[in-house]
Amino acid sequence: MKSIAIVYSEDHVRDHLDKILTNEGFQVFPYYDPQDVIEHCHLIEPSLYLINYKNVNIDGFELYKKLVEKKGKDKVKVVFISSHHEIEEEAYNLGGLDFIKVPFENDDIIKRIISLA
Repeated sequence: MKSIAIVYSEDHVRDHLDKILTNEGFQVFPYYDPQDVIEHCHLIEPSLYLINYKNVNIDGFELYKKLVEKKGKDKVKVVFISSHHEIEEEAYNLGGLDFIKVPFENDDIIKRIISLA
């Protein structure tokens, strides 16, 4: 089963993503706080990380860097998601496989996640 870690500090968006991706057959690891992902990263091996840029405590780019530091770049496939569209180029330059703009269409995000996971 493909799995995905969702890191998004807005409950309603994280819960929505959890629901639509679970319905598509993904095992979902939803996280509110990026620090929890860092602490638990040795316990999970998601096929993909879906990381919001704006989170509590640390931003999505810093979280990605910390995950790569702990797990290795080959173990951290990431898609960034944000309403801050101006950071898209930086997200790709950092190593993001995709950048999803908020608001998003369910069918679009599902198709994109499936193609990368």
